[in-house]
Amino acid sequence: MAQLASHIAEVYNWYDATFSQDDFDMSTYRYDKGDISKISNILQKFEENLAKAKTAIEQSDESQYMNQWTMHAGGSPLMPPMPKVQVIRGFLFNHLYHHRGEMIAHLRASGNKVPGLYGPTYEQSQKS
Repeated sequence: MAQLASHIAEVYNWYDATFSQDDFDMSTYRYDKGDISKISNILQKFEENLAKAKTAIEQSDESQYMNQWTMHAGGSPLMPPMPKVQVIRGFLFNHLYHHRGEMIAHLRASGNKVPGLYGPTYEQSQKS
């Protein structure tokens, strides 16, 4: 679960490059997960990257949202070119929703309680 939590934190690290650039070269991208043996370290990285993502969104130029955006590794395409707004929605936002769902499933399967995100949880709704 630490790897998944670290990956969720990492996705927020992609916001600046996605919002501010039209080209994302994964061959030059380096992410420092830090020590993921402690949840406090992962939470610290999450908070740092979330703050950077928020700044990237706030400082973004909406007139650039329809620019073609590409992701490659040293020139080899990893994703087809698409409007940046599609990448923001499909790659950044949906990617987080997907992994958040995975994390919730893993937490519940291991007996942990998960707080409601959009209202009462399934468990809370069954108490009535």
